[in-house]
Amino acid sequence: MRKLFILAAMVAAVFAASCSEEALEISVAPSAAGQGSEKVFYATFDGETKSYLSMNDAGTHADVLWNAGDEIIVMGLKKDSFTATGDFFVTQDEGVSTASFICTEGWYPEDEDEIRAFYPSDLWPVRLVEDDEGYICHAVVVPPVQQAVAGGLQKGLSVSVALNKSAEADELHFKNILSLIRFRLSGTGVNKISKIRLSSDAYLSGDGLYNIETMSFDTGYYVPAVAMYGGLSKYVELNGPFVAGKDYYMAVMPCILAGFKMSFINAEGNKILRASAKAVELQRSRITDFGTITIEDTFGDPPSGVERYMTHTQGSKPVCMAVLGDAFTASEQDKFKAAAHEAVDALFSTEPFKTYKDYFTVYIMPAVSNESGASVTDGNGNVVTPHDTFFGASWGENTYGDMTCNNDCVANYVSTHCPEIYDEVVTVNEVPVLLIVNDDRYGGRCTLWDNGRSVGIVPTTHRDSGEKLRWSFPDIVAASNESSDAGTRDLTQEERDAIVSPYYGSWLNVAVHEFGGHAFGRFGDEYWYDPIKGEGPIDNHSWTVPFKLNVSSSYDNVPWQSEVLDVLGGGSSITVDPEKMSIYSSRVGRFQGGLLCALGRWRSEFVSCMIDNRFYFSLWQRMLIVKRIMSLSGETFDLQEFYNKDVPYDPTRDSQAASAPAQIARKAGKGEIIHEVPMLLPPREHHN
Repeated sequence: MRKLFILAAMVAAVFAASCSEEALEISVAPSAAGQGSEKVFYATFDGETKSYLSMNDAGTHADVLWNAGDEIIVMGLKKDSFTATGDFFVTQDEGVSTASFICTEGWYPEDEDEIRAFYPSDLWPVRLVEDDEGYICHAVVVPPVQQAVAGGLQKGLSVSVALNKSAEADELHFKNILSLIRFRLSGTGVNKISKIRLSSDAYLSGDGLYNIETMSFDTGYYVPAVAMYGGLSKYVELNGPFVAGKDYYMAVMPCILAGFKMSFINAEGNKILRASAKAVELQRSRITDFGTITIEDTFGDPPSGVERYMTHTQGSKPVCMAVLGDAFTASEQDKFKAAAHEAVDALFSTEPFKTYKDYFTVYIMPAVSNESGASVTDGNGNVVTPHDTFFGASWGENTYGDMTCNNDCVANYVSTHCPEIYDEVVTVNEVPVLLIVNDDRYGGRCTLWDNGRSVGIVPTTHRDSGEKLRWSFPDIVAASNESSDAGTRDLTQEERDAIVSPYYGSWLNVAVHEFGGHAFGRFGDEYWYDPIKGEGPIDNHSWTVPFKLNVSSSYDNVPWQSEVLDVLGGGSSITVDPEKMSIYSSRVGRFQGGLLCALGRWRSEFVSCMIDNRFYFSLWQRMLIVKRIMSLSGETFDLQEFYNKDVPYDPTRDSQAASAPAQIARKAGKGEIIHEVPMLLPPREHHN
């Protein structure tokens, strides 16, 4: 029989904030008393231990059995001296719930304060540490890669513990400390699966500390000396083969899943994805049944219900976008998909998205709400008429300044339904989100984070009726573009005629503004209402992923100087097509007004999507969009190539008969219902 050698605990620095500064002094020698005699412990369970699972024929419960050859570690602990001795015990009892575990070489507890026992012996790195409250904790390892067993669990994965406060007691009452997940498979694709991976934002496997007295885990701290599997992991992988109709189990750390993904992988590495955004509590010593999972999809398809509407063919990696729906009930999912297609088509009919569309992969992600329409607030964020919707979109009856949704739910949903995020090709911060809300009220607002994450909320305002929206260019402009001290003047009729104001459109214009302009382009608004003067630099320019680079705080040092103004002025080696140059020269410059300020802020063109929501981004905006496309796709931005490909086309000014979706009227038709609406509010900003 092997002897148990319990090693000294790691020095305090290893455990950082997890544990006290005092390491335990552990004896490395077994007890001298009783050697040569036989010691027997009678191991049973308290209705929770799962040494081996054997489902009954009805499938209603799992019998808990000890098997011949099962080995446990038993140690006696002296708390005052922080020492422990012990040995390995083995049973030859087969298929029983109470077994006799014997140590033939004679370790016997003497004056220890308590007895602790562990199963299985080979998965327990025997290492003790005292936490801040004086408890003695044990390092435990849950392997992230496990072997599938049809109808049961891989032997040894049901990690169990027993604690006897009396060292003289011969009975060990074991309790299972992990959580088990059970599922069954059906469908024609089951026999092609070679492995199944469960992943989440919570830690599911790896190493951690277990408090045997409070029966709790501390999985937030890494124990390097016992990091047999590389520390904590947010996944568990089950290696096949698999057959249909059988129960399969995974052993995981107890935790709460805010959402999770299951990937069914064939021998070639292709996947079928299943995802859930619902919270699931995986309790200690409990089985959570995921039910029957049908595998009849094609390997490599997105998760069930998710539509890959566009697939990238250029770039080292895809530029991913996600379009979600809120307040669409089960019977309205076709309506959501139609609206989502319209919004994506509108964006990719607008330059430069049209020219660079082959870099994008776009997912349409349906979500079923229990009620139509977003919740109604008092305008200050307080819900007065709640609606049960998936993402909790809400805003005021006659105002949308407090328009919001559950952004964490959105991020989790995208993370669990976007294959590229699951495969770690991209992060959720790199996937801009358009949340289309099934509501006729006017609104539209984007939320941006400095790390690149963004969510644009857009309701389907008057989509069903076809009634139009009208936005007007500001009534005043800066009296001088050079000086912020010159004040403002009224906009002339000639200027209005030149820019075709007011502009008529629909909720699709809002989608392009919020999603293409704010969420993806990370632009600030370029309109203003009053003669307000902006002061100081624009701090968002220094964000991790810059924001508002389309606007300058200085006339003399605009961000588009070298790549736009110098090129158009001939001070660059870049060549520009003469026909394009004529258009650029008539539009590009330094125009005072932007970020709600008529003065002290400068934009690169007189009018663009970021003012009156037309399907037109300025030259500098197009360049910023293309730079972001190149960055996200893993490619290098080339200025000459940009000018070669650029299409300076404004369907509002450049065509009397623009094609869809730009054909949404440049002016009102006779008898049409027009809703005059305000400019869209600036985005919300979050600093991480």
